[in-house]
This record gives sequence, structure tokens and C-alpha cells, in this order.
Amino acid sequence: MKRSFKKVTRFISVLLALVVICASMPFSMAATSSPLEVKISTNKNRYTLMDEMTFTATVTNTSNRTVNNISAQALFGDSLSGIEDGSTFSVDKLYLMPGESFSFSYSAQQVSFAGLDIMFLPFVLFANMFRNNTLVNPVDNNIPEAREVTEATKKAPLLSLASSSYDSTTTVKVYYSRATEMAGIFFEEPAEENVVTDETTRVEYVNNEILISAKDGVPFVTIEQLANDIGGRIIGQIRELGEYQIRLDSIYDKVQLDNLVVRLENNSNVEGASLDYSVRLTSDHVPSDTWGGNQTWNSTLPEGRNWGVEAINAPEAWNHRDEMNPIAIGLIDCGVDENNSDITVSWAHANNYPGDHGTHVAGTMAADWDNDGVTGVMPTVNSNGQRLVTLNAVPVDKGDVDTFETMFTFEMKTAYAELILRDTKVINISLGFNWYLPDNNWGEFYFVDGDITENARALARLYSEPQEQFLKKLINMGYDFLLVCAAGNDGGIDAEFASPMNAIDDEVVRSRIITVGAIGNLGTEVTWTPFRTETHKGYYVADFSNLGDRVDIMAPGVDIYSTIPGGYDSWPGTSMAAPHVSGVAAMVWSINPLLTGAQVKQIVCSTADRPVTAEGRSYNILNAETAVEEALDSRSNIDPWQPEEPQYGLATGRVVNAADESEFLEDATVSAYTEDGDYVASATTDAHGQFELVLDPGTYTVMAYKDGYIPGVLEDITVRTGEVNYMEWFKLVSEVAPEETATVIGSIFNAIDNSVLPGVAITFTSVFSGEVVETATTNGNGQYSVELPVGYYTASLTKEGFISTTYNVAASAETEGIYQNTTMSPEGEGDTYRFVLTWGENPADLDSHIVGKRSDGTNFHVYYSNKNAYDTDGSRIVNLDVDDVTSYGPETTTLNAAPNTKYTFYVHHYAGYGTIATSGAQIKIYRGSEMIGIYNAPSGSGIYWTAFELENGVITPINTMGSSPTVSQYASSEADLFTNLPAKNY
Repeated sequence: MKRSFKKVTRFISVLLALVVICASMPFSMAATSSPLEVKISTNKNRYTLMDEMTFTATVTNTSNRTVNNISAQALFGDSLSGIEDGSTFSVDKLYLMPGESFSFSYSAQQVSFAGLDIMFLPFVLFANMFRNNTLVNPVDNNIPEAREVTEATKKAPLLSLASSSYDSTTTVKVYYSRATEMAGIFFEEPAEENVVTDETTRVEYVNNEILISAKDGVPFVTIEQLANDIGGRIIGQIRELGEYQIRLDSIYDKVQLDNLVVRLENNSNVEGASLDYSVRLTSDHVPSDTWGGNQTWNSTLPEGRNWGVEAINAPEAWNHRDEMNPIAIGLIDCGVDENNSDITVSWAHANNYPGDHGTHVAGTMAADWDNDGVTGVMPTVNSNGQRLVTLNAVPVDKGDVDTFETMFTFEMKTAYAELILRDTKVINISLGFNWYLPDNNWGEFYFVDGDITENARALARLYSEPQEQFLKKLINMGYDFLLVCAAGNDGGIDAEFASPMNAIDDEVVRSRIITVGAIGNLGTEVTWTPFRTETHKGYYVADFSNLGDRVDIMAPGVDIYSTIPGGYDSWPGTSMAAPHVSGVAAMVWSINPLLTGAQVKQIVCSTADRPVTAEGRSYNILNAETAVEEALDSRSNIDPWQPEEPQYGLATGRVVNAADESEFLEDATVSAYTEDGDYVASATTDAHGQFELVLDPGTYTVMAYKDGYIPGVLEDITVRTGEVNYMEWFKLVSEVAPEETATVIGSIFNAIDNSVLPGVAITFTSVFSGEVVETATTNGNGQYSVELPVGYYTASLTKEGFISTTYNVAASAETEGIYQNTTMSPEGEGDTYRFVLTWGENPADLDSHIVGKRSDGTNFHVYYSNKNAYDTDGSRIVNLDVDDVTSYGPETTTLNAAPNTKYTFYVHHYAGYGTIATSGAQIKIYRGSEMIGIYNAPSGSGIYWTAFELENGVITPINTMGSSPTVSQYASSEADLFTNLPAKNY
């Protein structure tokens, strides 16, 4: 009887438990060290055997920093099993801002029968048949165990009249990346569907966001209320700087958002407002690092995988690494592989994912000096092992999170703030517009026949304005920094269009931005060299590199060997050039931490040398050695450092085919060397074979290289500050076996009367070896003939009573039968000047003109129709000695110069095919018994070549082409003296 009663009592207790409903009771086990607090609540405080249990997990950021990359997962103990329908086992969230929470619910079923009589099992199975519950295991999300984790467990007691109460458990684990962002700095990625393109302007923007820059001192709550007033909420902020990202409750077109911007800017609490734009991305003491195979070190002959650091003289700068101070440098790029053994990242944004591009850039800038792999331009340690570099990284390409490769305005602001507020001094940014992204559909709105349009300039400026204002704000608040930006790889377009950073116009901000183009290495020349050792051919501007006024400097950017995830590789791009400059800027600032960002830019750019040219413009190559030396000098200055204004001169000329001088050689490389053979500058010829070298004052050897031709050489090229040396033409011969010979012929003429000169002794010296190869003497007809090995020679001419002179000849099968002529001028006296004009076969007739004033102030003009000019006392001032009308010249003019009188010499194309610019016209200037200058016709159109002015012994080059001569001492009313010329009688 008692046993039966006991069974009945148990049965009744179970049945009663089925209708018991109690209030929920939360339970938390959050780790105190975690920035996140996890709580689990249930809808009951006790459950009966057959109950379905509902749990709610709440995750709260209790820190004052943003927590990123969160994954929450529910796990069940042995006495609980998940119910698939209506349950969420895993939740991912990208960001959790300070004080923000998120919640999710999941369900489970009580299945524990421990301590209960077996009699109840059929009832449970029967009940489950009607409930149709599917028992499943917790989801395995493969969450990286390396991430931080915090958890909470909830007990779910079973209500029973049995001898004991049975607890079942559920656990929620939350995995996250540590709260590495600075307090109050966070950005929320817009949804892809909210990134749209305005059909009229083609501008990409977020259609449910607005950005607000608060005035100084305006509290957070004021902006929070303002956001609420416009139907939005703050989702991103840089609180210390008063910058806010507002997510609106509705979507708007660009006109509506522009109107909202105007409305906000009229608010007394707002400094500025803008849309959140979206931009498509393109993205002695030498180290023993192996560079993939133990490279040699020679900065004068850069070769191998370490050629980039050799080319900028980094090894010489590294001699001063023990004089450097620790410095923080930054990278805004795609992610950096923190597991690469050659890169030490001091701080990385929580969204850092290993990326090829960012890792390559980081390695070039600051790979560890550690006897392994490669070495960054900025030494990471001194000789005592002290760490010099704090490398901070902010990714804007966030791997799988950012699938459509975009950069948003507020995202860039937070990136700048994350670094600059961490006192990061030099920041490398190798990002810009992706003009050729297929789905942009920009077409002829931005390009017409491949040329960039003004619409593109307007777009670049539109995107740059919010960044410009933000950077200016930081500068005004006392923060200092230097941004180093890639010029872009769009095939030579104006770099201003390549990125918002390059489009910034504000002078204060631009003084802290360096835009970098890319150069390649021409390698070395062994076979043909004027120096008795191997010669470096120089550098060239990479064909992919953007150009223009915004490019401040050039650096190595072709075949740059650096780190990538899991190893090393060689890459091209201006993105590879920029970190060379960042590394040098870091060295400069670490040498003298008292410099400003603007002064660091001045040092880096003003010490750049070895010019290279492209599209008619000259750019200088980064030089780490001179930059570091300048930084060392700046430490001793009491007054604020200011760089010296550079002093330059120019050397210009043309490269042609020796067999046909009317064939100009385009894309030939012309390089200048010191007298010791050190490379100093390069230029590339244009479609007219023309080149221009920007050089320090000095004397140089200049070489011209072109595939398929023997390099040409001109020696003793003198460059003076502010002056132009108009060099002789390079007349290149095709490359053949050096043992072959050719016959060289020519005639020597008297410059005064164009008569032939017999008995002229000629010595032929090889321009490559410097050795005398052959001698000859002109015959009775003033002609010579000599057999020479194929190549180039300096022909030295001597004859009693004449001024010794030199000219260049080429020996080649292609030049055989072509007369290579020149003139000799009789010796003069005192201040007697002689101007000798020569040219090629075409045009048939070029005329010399000289104008000036007599002692009474009246003008004279000497030319073919008026061959003499006399002063008031009857003395002769000028005489046109020879007027040649059948090609080649010479035309010779003799001048007895008076003091304080200006004379202008120019050339007129009188008759014949061709132009002055293509004629090979040359003017040799003699004074007394020496030759003092040579002028070669410049490129350009026009029938007048105004060559130079002479006054008080000083020759001032003009060297312009035009439809009329440029003569400063004549009034416009006297122009007919130059244009209304009488006809010639041939």
C-alpha cells in the first residue's frame, strides 16, 4: 500500500510540474579582464521534465573602447539538447561600441532522466512524437582559438518531488579581437546596398549617412541630439576631435544629402559636414639579410634584389643608425601579415587581415634588420639592438569583411586619427582611385580617347575636401605628421587624379604630403664605356607611373623585392616606390625629432638628386644619404632649419641616327656622369629626339643609350647655374661587332671665307678608351679619309694660324660615304668675336643675323643684304664674312664688341625644305684665339632662331624658336628691320 502511494505521489508531482510557470532568473560568469560582459537569462527559474527552455544571451561592451570581430556561440551540456527550429547557435558582429549591447535567443530541451524512475520514459518518447522536435548538436563555427574569449554559463534546475533537484547547463562563449582601437575612435562599414552612384556626377556615396565635424568644445550629447533631430544616430566617431559618422533612418539621393549638409553647416555647433564618399581602391654598415641569396652591396652599381635600397644610397645613410631615435611609423593599406618573421608590427587595427600588398609595403619600409630575409629602408634596430621602429598598421581593405574593395571618407578619417593620435610621425598610404575597375562604368565621363577629363579633376577634388579639412584640423590642433602617398599606376596621367590625398590643394596640408613616382633601373654597361670600369646606365621613369606637378620625388618601383604573406616576392608599382620615401623620412625625423613634418618633407625632397625626365618634365631621385646628412646638420642650427635653395643648370641636345640625321631617335636614354664616372642624372628623348638634363654646376660626360645602337658619348659638358648648355647632337650608329672597321671621310673649311684648308692635322681619339686610334692630314682639297674601328671619336684639329678645335665623328658601315665636315676659325685678337653657323643638307639656306647699336644710339642690322656695320668714327663693328646658300655653311660673322652695348644673334630659315629645328644647325662662338661656346638649334616651330645676346663679354642664351626674332633692344615700331627683308640673288 505504501509503495503504491509513493508511486502515485511521484506521478502526481510530475503532472503538477507540467503546469508550473515561474519568473526568469539571470546568471552571469563574465571574466573580469574582458572588455565584454556576457549574461544569460531564461523565461523560467525551474523547468519540468517536458519543458522547452528558452535562453537569451546579452553581450555588452563594458570598456571605453570599440571591440571588433565578435563571434558568439551557444553550447549545451549533456542534459540539454538543442532544438533546430527557432534556435540561433552562433552570431557574428563586426563592431561593438562602448556601452553597446547585442542579444540573441536560442532554445533547448530537457532530456536528463537521472534519478527518475524508468516508468516515465515511455511517456517522454510519446510526448516527443507529437512535439516533432529535432535534436541537434551545437554548430562548429571554426572560430580561431588564438582570439580572446569570455563566457557565461546558465544552470536550468529541474522541478521535481524526488529526493534531489537535477541541474542542466548551457554555456555562451564569445570570441573577439582585443579592444585595440583608441578610446572613442570607431567606424562602421556601410552596407553594400547603400553605396550608390549619382547618375549625374558619377560620384559614389553612402545614401544613408552624413558626416559631422563639431566645433571645438561641443559635447557629445549635443551632436547626439542633432543626429536624432535629422533622423539618425551616431555609429562612428573620433570623439577627441569632434568627428562623427551619422547613420540616417532613411535613404536619400545626393541632392537631398547635399541640402542636408548645407543645413548642418548653418548650425552653430557644426564646423563642417559632408557626405560619406566611397572610393574604389587599386591598393660599410650593411645588413646581413640575404635578400633571397646573399646580395652584393654597391650603391654606384645598383643590381640584384636589393637594387632599390642601393639606388637611394641607403647603406650610406645606415652608417648613422646609432644617431637615430625611436620613431613611430604607420601604414594605411590592406592588412599586414603579422606572422611574417621579417615584420614586427607594434600595433595593428583589430580588422587586420594578412594582405599581399600591405605586407610588401611594410617590408620595404621597415622589415627587420635581423640577418634574415630583407631589410627595410628605415633601420629597425641600432647596433646595440635597441628597437628604433614602432610600426602601426590600419587596414582599409578588410579581407572577407570588405568584399567590394572600397574606402569611405569617415573610414579614412578614423585611420588617420588612429595613427596620428598615437604620435605616428610618418604614414605611408599606397591607395587611390581604381579608374579602371570594370563595374565603375565611368567611360567617357572621365576619359575621352584615353585622356583624363575635367570631370575627373572635379571628382578627385570632391573626395579630397573632407580629408583636407580633417588633416588641416589636426595640424591646427598641434598634431604633426607626414603622409607619403603613391602617385598611382595609371600610365602617366596627372597624379592629382590618382587619389584624394594627391588632390589636396591646401598649402599647409600639402607641405606634409609627399607624392612619389616610380623609377626603374637601366642596369650596367660593360662593352661600351668611356670609363675604364663598369658603368651604371642610370634610371628611367616607369611607364606605369603617374606624373605631373603633384609628384614631388621619384623612388625605385620596378622589381622591388620585399615581404609577402609566407615569404618574399618582387613587385612593381608606385606603391613599391612610396615606402622607400617613407623609410627615408623616418630616418630624417628620427635623426632630429625637433623637425616639423613640413621640414622633413623639405629635407627629403630638396636633397633628392640624379634627375630623370618624362613627358618633358624633370624629377629627382630620393637620396637617403644626403637627406640624413642634412638632418644631422639641422640639429646644430639654433634658428629653425630652412633648406638652401638648390642651384641648377641645364644641358640639352638631340639624339639622331648618324646615317640619316633627319631621323630623330625617340625614347633614347641620356645619362650624365661626373668626370670620375659616377652617375648623376638621366633623361629620355621625346619624339623629336630632344632631351634636357637638370644638373648641378660642374663638368660632365654624357652618354646616350638606345637599343640597337652603340651608346654615344660627349665629354667635357660644362653646366653653370642658371645657364643652358646646348650640346652637340648625339649621332648614333647601329650596333655591330666591335672588331669591324669603317672608312670616315670629310672636309675642313676656313670659317672666314669657306675655303678648303689643306694641311690640317687630325687626331682621332676613341671616346670609350680615351686612346688615340689614328691620325690624318687633309690633302690639297681640304679632305681627309681614315679607316677606324666602328664607334665614336673625338677629332682634334690643329693648323698654324687657326684656333684649335674638336668635333665628333662616327665610324660605321652606315656612315661610309657621308662627309663629316667642320670648320676652323683663324686666330683673332682681343675682344674680337666670331660666330660660325653650320647646318646639314636641309634647309638649303640659313642666314645669320646680328643686331645692335652704334655709339650714337642708332641701330644696325647685319645680314646677307647688309654685310657690314660701321660706327660713327668709321671703324667697322660687324662683318658678315661668308653667306652660304647651298647647305652646310659655314656662315661666319665677326664682331668687334664695344663696352656697354648689347648685341643679339639670330638665324633665319630663308629657303629650302626642312626646318631649323631639324637641320642640325650649330653656332660656334670664338673670342680671340679660343672657342668659348656652342649653341645647337632647339626644338620648336618657326623660321627664326634667336640664339643669344652678348654684352660686356657675357653671353646670355635665349635659344627660342618663333615666327619673328626676339630682340629686346629694338622697339616694336622697328620690327620691319627683321621681317621685310630683300630678296636674294642666287
